[in-house]
Amino acid sequence: MKKKLIIVDISSFIFRAFYAIRPLTSPDGIPVNAVHGVWNMVFKLLSQYSPTHIVMARDTGEKTFRHELYDDYKANRTEVPEDLIPQFAIIHELVECMQLANQKKVGYEADDVIGTICTKWKDEFDEILIATGDKDLMQFVDDKVKLVDTMKDIIYDRDGVFNKMNVWPEQIVDYLSIVGDASDNIPGMKGIGAKGAAKLLDQYKTLEACIENKSEMKGKRVIDAFENHVEDALLSKKLIQIFTEVDLDIKPNDSVNSFGPNPELETFFERYGFKSALKKIKDIEYQNHVAGENNEQISSADETPEFNQQNFGKEFGVSELKKLITDFESVAIYLDFDQSDISTRRLVNAYLLAGNNLITFTKEYLEDVFSIIGKKDIYTEHGKRLVNYLDQHSIAKSKKIFDVTQLHYLINQNAKHDLSSMAEEYLAKSVPGLDKKQGDIEAVDLSSQIGLRMKAVIEIGEVLLKEATEREVIEVYRKIDFPLFSVLSEMEGNGILLNSKYLQKYQKDLEKEIAEIEAKISGLYDGEINLRSSKQVGELLFEKLNLPAKKKTKTGYSTDSSVLEDLDSMGVSEVPGLLLKYREIDKLLSTYVRALPELVSVKTKRIHTNFSQHTAATGRLSSLNPNLQNIPIRNES
Repeated sequence: MKKKLIIVDISSFIFRAFYAIRPLTSPDGIPVNAVHGVWNMVFKLLSQYSPTHIVMARDTGEKTFRHELYDDYKANRTEVPEDLIPQFAIIHELVECMQLANQKKVGYEADDVIGTICTKWKDEFDEILIATGDKDLMQFVDDKVKLVDTMKDIIYDRDGVFNKMNVWPEQIVDYLSIVGDASDNIPGMKGIGAKGAAKLLDQYKTLEACIENKSEMKGKRVIDAFENHVEDALLSKKLIQIFTEVDLDIKPNDSVNSFGPNPELETFFERYGFKSALKKIKDIEYQNHVAGENNEQISSADETPEFNQQNFGKEFGVSELKKLITDFESVAIYLDFDQSDISTRRLVNAYLLAGNNLITFTKEYLEDVFSIIGKKDIYTEHGKRLVNYLDQHSIAKSKKIFDVTQLHYLINQNAKHDLSSMAEEYLAKSVPGLDKKQGDIEAVDLSSQIGLRMKAVIEIGEVLLKEATEREVIEVYRKIDFPLFSVLSEMEGNGILLNSKYLQKYQKDLEKEIAEIEAKISGLYDGEINLRSSKQVGELLFEKLNLPAKKKTKTGYSTDSSVLEDLDSMGVSEVPGLLLKYREIDKLLSTYVRALPELVSVKTKRIHTNFSQHTAATGRLSSLNPNLQNIPIRNES
């Protein structure tokens, strides 16, 4: 079995959670928003990555050897918020109740504990993940060690670090020594920013080599930095370099992942009013019980329920439907359309789930169904689509329709809001996809798959509704998000008019410009080249034209826009400028001028985009399929 260790920078989790989640209190009035956030983040980490071993690395809150080196180390930090102070002890209690190994060391930071574990324990594991938002820890990333940012669901390997920082992991310490770190009050070298530091390290590789070659430096600010701030850089390096010789109190075997339901954890959740967390634990406990009865090890994925399937219509009347759903406070609705095109799609079937009663019905009976379920909580993963269909057919909308996607967005804007991600986060289970093609799936199998998704929608929806109510954001849904469903669906249905004739003419003009650029570049070095090939463009610039190479990747020379812009600003060749122009026109052609006319509806002669309320973390609307918000409004063409 593959041994996977996750080292959690719990301090990073605590502060992220505190500022990301609105104030919450326990039944006794104790602040618990950070506790709640840390629980969700750690549980998601365990569910998503299934580590065999895990360690929570903690800060002590006391001064470290870095304060002895530099009195002003972290001197710019503000006081810990009053509401956060009591939560540190509660979070430690949570970690203990979750039966997770944890480690702190007086005189050192959590980063030093993490660095020591990464280096000392590396041979014990097949893979090590550092869960943090701290870029300092990127210095340990290699073929075995990776960094995971749980807020963005990104794993950084060596290439990932380079793509984000423009330096390799082994250069992170030198990079931060040059640019400094405002969050820790580390000075760095005044006058050199991120871009300049990356350029220097690309050329000289290390800080020491930069210092040795300072006589070669160009630019007033860079020269001044190396004349007056070298000592600041060297001090910064001592502060940033993570100590890897901490005398740990735990061994690799002590970090075995022992998380699971237990009385102490359940009591903890009950005491602090974590209802959704308690439900998750109870669900896992039940699944483990079933696994024990069957004498087999199962994951946290759900059992496949046997649905009581009925067809609502002439043979199955209103009275029978009432009997099947009367005992359930919550139901789910799913509308199955024949295609995604808003202007031409038709309803194939509608589905209602109450408990394990899965009822299939056609559009003729939708009004009857809603007259029966109108007072219940109705959950769906496509609220706008459901409301749109009800509006189109003049069916009264229940004000108790809850879109789980939108509720989840209100609670955590930075998370993934698809049903699969939510099921992993809240239920620790997977749900089947519905990437079906006509005729690929038997009707019975399709109904069962839809039923499984609807069952998850109800379970997630009940948790989210309680959480949104506790956080006092449910009124945002009721007064803003839900009424917007009707407005946005009408906008989507109306569509947007496109001047296709103009675009046809514009396409010819742009294609002519593309051909002229291709001919000009080919004529400059007497050869043909595919300007869409990064490899061929790299060979042209840095081997045939002998321009100074800026940075290299594993696959060859980098020819990204920043490299081309730098080369163009040097004025040594007109090719980089031509390439920038080529890429601008080529993107305009492929993404908009050629593509948009193909998306015009045959029926309405308009483009029908989808306006999403839960894509952008800032809360603004997003335009999807196609994205009409990124169309450039002007250029030289």
